[in-house]
Amino acid sequence: LGGDEFAVIIKKFSNHEDLSHICNRVLNALDKSFKIEDKEIFISASIGVAIYPHDGSNVNTLFKNSDLAMYKAKSEGKNKYSLFSQEMNQDLKNKINLENNIRRALKNNEFELYYQPKIDIKEDKIIGVESLLRWKNNEGKYIPPSHFIPIAENSGFILDIDRWVFMQACLQIERWEKLGMKDQKISVNISGLHFKRGHIINTITEISNILKIPSGQIEIEITEGVFLEKIEDVILTLEKLRSMGISISIDDFGTGYSSLGYLKKLPIDRIKIDKSFVDNIVTNYKDKGIVQTIITMTKLLNLKVIAEGVETIEQLETLNQIGCYEIQGFYFAKPMPVEEYNKFFKDFKPKK
Repeated sequence: LGGDEFAVIIKKFSNHEDLSHICNRVLNALDKSFKIEDKEIFISASIGVAIYPHDGSNVNTLFKNSDLAMYKAKSEGKNKYSLFSQEMNQDLKNKINLENNIRRALKNNEFELYYQPKIDIKEDKIIGVESLLRWKNNEGKYIPPSHFIPIAENSGFILDIDRWVFMQACLQIERWEKLGMKDQKISVNISGLHFKRGHIINTITEISNILKIPSGQIEIEITEGVFLEKIEDVILTLEKLRSMGISISIDDFGTGYSSLGYLKKLPIDRIKIDKSFVDNIVTNYKDKGIVQTIITMTKLLNLKVIAEGVETIEQLETLNQIGCYEIQGFYFAKPMPVEEYNKFFKDFKPKK
């Protein structure tokens, strides 16, 4: 049907269990690695199933509905199969439509970056910003990241989005330099898919051939899920990134698969304590204890630590008392367009 799409026609089966068995046999067969020129290759499949005549009385309808079922399988994490049902029809049509809109947004430059400052309350200064993706569509409506990021992840468009964000961060640092806003540091969120597919070094090398990547001023934020697969390969990738003058931060720390066993050997620079621990740090002694443990651990490993999602003076004071001085959250500022951030930077006065 296409470069990576195939159709299978099954004539004889008794029930849905037979179909499930056949689909699992296909998935299991494709799950085995194979070699091309001494390189081990892994592939996976997403299978959509439509049954005649229940799901369509002609070829076009059956193809359309099996395609919808395939998108459903992809949305559940790939390497899965899904049987078509009328209930999924509208939902999947919406997802396909959103996918197409993401493609258009990349082409028409509808994405923009907002910036949320990070404050060192001990030194009373701004130490950097986190760049956060925003999408204002062609109708002038903002689409929430929680709505489109999962679709971008499943479709692979997140790779193009990450590339765009990284380039914009580098360009923005150049603009700030011209405005006299020296030594600005930007953190950029990079999808685990970039690491899973092994594209991140090539992507950043390609960008470095187009424009200057400011050494020491770009930080990549990754989640703990990146380390679930091929951790040794990930470590080599992180070491390469750091050799390019890029620092590494683990985002949402404490919500994933943390362990001292792997943390002590990771080439990282900073840990960001997840908002879920900060929310109740004043009233919940367990959350406070977890945060204290993370702070102690980072000091032992000679890492920096920052708390995100700080919204109240009580949270700020508690974090200050237990030794976390890098702060990010609504207490100081919400994410804002670049013009607002420029004004915030120039007007900034320590807020204790």
